Amino acid sequence: MDLGGGYYNTKRQVEALEALRRKLPDPATPARPAAARPIPGRARQLDADQIEELIVGYMGGETVYQLGVRFGIERGPR
Repeated sequence: MDLGGGYYNTKRQVEALEALRRKLPDPATPARPAAARPIPGRARQLDADQIEELIVGYMGGETVYQLGVRFGIERGPR
């Protein structure tokens, strides 16, 4: 009767666990502070006239980048 089965010879498992433990930071070392992230700004809302002007400009062939400059808005995140 084999009582240990696949875990009878644990030397490899112990060595693997010790190798993983060595990769962990020292618990006595203070944690690094979280990276400072910019606070997202509030989205600028266009009024109804500006929206109509934006649509007309886009349908007239202006690029989103030109419209962004014209209306003071950005296409993507800052």
